[in-house]
Amino acid sequence: MVEHYITARLLRQKGYHRRADGAEYADHRERIGAAGYHVLDTSSVSDTQPFVKRIAFKHPELEYLVNKVGLQRQLQVQKQSAEDLPPKADQKIDINIRGPLHLASTNLRGQLKDTQVRPVDIAPPPAETDLHREREEPDDNKKAKNPNALSIPEFMDEASRD
Repeated sequence: MVEHYITARLLRQKGYHRRADGAEYADHRERIGAAGYHVLDTSSVSDTQPFVKRIAFKHPELEYLVNKVGLQRQLQVQKQSAEDLPPKADQKIDINIRGPLHLASTNLRGQLKDTQVRPVDIAPPPAETDLHREREEPDDNKKAKNPNALSIPEFMDEASRD
């Protein structure tokens, strides 16, 4: 997967990458040639504006942020209790919709005036990754089980189109 980020040129030499948990990026940062990475929990809307201000101050040369967000946990409506389902649905909405919306809106217009920052928001379709394992069938995002799933090269081609 990391190699495809390079070929898709989503990150340039001075690019920065963020991910909600940040667990893997210390190792991947060097491999993909990114100057660094920063962690933001996009479901915590109150953290968004301070994050953007901190990044813009710390990295004035920054051209754009790559916001790779996506929680692909299935909501098991028939299996989850009425008490358990709403918080899980809210979490999915916060991470996949509310968080990216607030991150993008925080970056737009006035905040970007006279800067080189260009937000790039990727709200992914099912992609063949091993990132989302908390499911009854962890491989249901693979082409063998989901014809709508994209391979990583297909996803990167789609995401990098101008």
